[in-house]
Amino acid sequence: MKFSTRAKIVALLAVFLVVLTSSAWTATAAEEILTVSNNKDLATLLVSGGRVSEAFVAKYKGRTIRFDGCVLAKSRHGDYGRHSRYDFFIYAWDYDEDDTNGSPNMILDSVGLEHAKFVRDLAWIRDGTNLRITARVVKWDTKYGRIVLKPVSLEER
Repeated sequence: MKFSTRAKIVALLAVFLVVLTSSAWTATAAEEILTVSNNKDLATLLVSGGRVSEAFVAKYKGRTIRFDGCVLAKSRHGDYGRHSRYDFFIYAWDYDEDDTNGSPNMILDSVGLEHAKFVRDLAWIRDGTNLRITARVVKWDTKYGRIVLKPVSLEER
């Protein structure tokens, strides 16, 4: 059986549409960055004082979140050289030395220059620096009672 050029084009377009609309080609909920605007659980977490932290991590481990936060303290990460990699102890919202604003305890693990595209080195980021944080949820640290996050990007704000 011979098919016309038109029939072949229509068949190809039909296959293309099926592939294009399949889950392999469209963004899934797992790929969406969670924010306080689009995720009620994240909004609750950031004002809960840590009461829902472990449950949040269990539900969203591996997902990417974005929120406004601040650096409480930083320390060098492992044996990396000066100004190379840091761990940032962070809270949600703007820095206030007298108030945690209900934020859970969180740590950005192994922050490097590739995460902070707006600086030449990380030494200028001090306690109290306000940032927009995008990070992947890694685990619940039972020893220290905190959420461990892997940085994706840090933006000055």
